[in-house]
Amino acid sequence: GQVVTPTDWDPGILGSPGYGGKWKFDTRKHIAWASAQMMRLVERNGGRSLVLSATRGAGIKYVEALRRHAAGRWKVYSQWEGTALARNIADWKSDETAVLVGTKSLMTGVDAPGQTASLIISDRPPRAAGNPVDDARVELIMDRMEYSKWDADVLVYVSDAALLLEQAAGRGIRQIDDMVIIVVLDPRMLKDGEFTYARPTQKSYMKGLLKFGEKLTHIDDAFSFIDDMRAL
Repeated sequence: GQVVTPTDWDPGILGSPGYGGKWKFDTRKHIAWASAQMMRLVERNGGRSLVLSATRGAGIKYVEALRRHAAGRWKVYSQWEGTALARNIADWKSDETAVLVGTKSLMTGVDAPGQTASLIISDRPPRAAGNPVDDARVELIMDRMEYSKWDADVLVYVSDAALLLEQAAGRGIRQIDDMVIIVVLDPRMLKDGEFTYARPTQKSYMKGLLKFGEKLTHIDDAFSFIDDMRAL
């Protein structure tokens, strides 16, 4: 397998000018950019994809964009159809070229035979919004282990998101000879650039992903791997 976190972007596409001349990551711009990259990748793979979004709102936009692009050449299912999710998953699994789009609930326990999930795309790590239970866990770690709030946050919120990201990547591995390409469309996963996660956060996210293959940083590398995979 291969893990791709692309560098094919510039600050003006994904960010807005912030204080001190620095760029601020803009999630709305990211959705538009991620949609465009998804269409290119899914096109190259002839469908056969599982697309996972960090939020419901972004996921619905990805469904709309992918359906327009597919123009009926392959089906695009989602978890927001108004029908039973189990039925949509079954329909996706029965059609090798189909695409399934969803969020956290599809990051565990879902897989598909053959090449159906040979391309897995995540727009960004699915970090949970602040909530009383996890906030209490952070406070407990700070109190008992004398950690800073930053370090405790990494242990709770970041580690939970990292585990989900690793489980999402594992959706394409069902047997030892399976081939899969995993693309995470989040420039903050990279060490250098205008936007970046704190180093402990980056390391936590990448640790699980790299169990599934070598890290690549260009969309063209992803295309080459897809071509090789499709030729087998």
